[in-house]
Amino acid sequence: MPAARTASAPPSASSRASSARDLGDRTKLTQTMRFATTEERDTTMQYGVEEGAKGGFARVDALLQRLPLDA
Repeated sequence: MPAARTASAPPSASSRASSARDLGDRTKLTQTMRFATTEERDTTMQYGVEEGAKGGFARVDALLQRLPLDA
């Protein structure tokens, strides 16, 4: 049984997928979230999910740039 959602928590995506594609000197990471309804999607987006993901990816980028190239 799914956990009850409170008014302060966004709904959960019904499925999530991530893929990485080698672009030579870069890697493209794609993340997909699917929701049961457009209302759940819209509610989740109102909670700042996109901005949060962008911030997380920026931190990963910064970390990866500090790693030695031969790692």
